[in-house]
Amino acid sequence: MIGILLCGIAIGIAVAGLLFIHTRPISANVKLAANIMHTFTLVISTATATSALAHLGEPQACWLVAEILGVAIDACTP
Repeated sequence: MIGILLCGIAIGIAVAGLLFIHTRPISANVKLAANIMHTFTLVISTATATSALAHLGEPQACWLVAEILGVAIDACTP
């Protein structure tokens, strides 16, 4: 559960960082580096949170993962 919380915090920081760099006049190289870094953080944090939710072992967690990803998981039953 702590991992899910930390991933949520990382996602929030990455989104705030992306918003910050797109609203400030900074050089193109810095903007590119920040875009790559924050996008990578978003991808890793989302994947880690999804994996952690799926490993909770509860049907509710499986349905939450399916809802997050927007796909149906037939193996999970309510």
